[in-house]
Amino acid sequence: MAKVISFVSRKGGTGKTTNAINIATALTEMGKHVVVIETDINYTLSVLRKRERKRLREGKLIPDLVRTEETSVVKMIKTFRNDGVTDYVIVDTAAGNTTSYCTNRLCVASDMVIVPTSLSINDVLVTEETLKEILPAKKENPALKVFLLPNRIHSLTSDETIRNALAHLNAPVLNVFIPNKKTFTYTSTVRPAEGYAAVVNKILNLLEPESEQVEILNPEDSRLAEPVNEEHTPELEIYNTEGVPVIESVHHDLTDDSEAASEESIQQEEPVQRQFRQD
Repeated sequence: MAKVISFVSRKGGTGKTTNAINIATALTEMGKHVVVIETDINYTLSVLRKRERKRLREGKLIPDLVRTEETSVVKMIKTFRNDGVTDYVIVDTAAGNTTSYCTNRLCVASDMVIVPTSLSINDVLVTEETLKEILPAKKENPALKVFLLPNRIHSLTSDETIRNALAHLNAPVLNVFIPNKKTFTYTSTVRPAEGYAAVVNKILNLLEPESEQVEILNPEDSRLAEPVNEEHTPELEIYNTEGVPVIESVHHDLTDDSEAASEESIQQEEPVQRQFRQD
């Protein structure tokens, strides 16, 4: 039976789409069959997939991508959960116009709900309101796991600062954070950004402790795996008609502005990407 991971936030721009698709593509590269359900009316991922699929090598494994309205997402989840093929269903929800009832029904149908948030006052306040809609679902689904994912965090931010900023919220924090760097805002429906293996490992450890984990850079280190090359713009792996790999820069104009950080908001430093240290 497929596991369902939903990304939920009442606010746009928190990183739902970027994290959802990167985690989905990372799981696919681990050999998992993944279905991404997009409920955002902008359908950012669907537009990007059309562009990428035309240049995709035959036989390359990529997540399935479907779209639906928020009122139909639970029915779609049930179809994929019991199809005997799908391993994970990743739900990328819309922001703002989602009703409390639909959010509740989605959470009841999920195994894990992840709420991405930065440490800004506005994001933390919205996250608090989001949790008020999510947590009642645990009455119907006691096994539901709800976690906060610190997103777009300055690399010099201490673990203690992250904990303190989110401590008053009624949900545990994933033991990993997403740095505020261009590499981690890379959006593709066919290949994950470098560094997401550590995030996926953390999620799988929580959902399925006995599952086989993907090997990551410096596995004995407590840091998030660092990208191999920080100097160039992230690139998309595409192929010509003869099946020969061709390199083309990703065009960020296909990325929803509400889900991609602007150039001005992204820190240009060399971070040490860490997980939280265990006390």
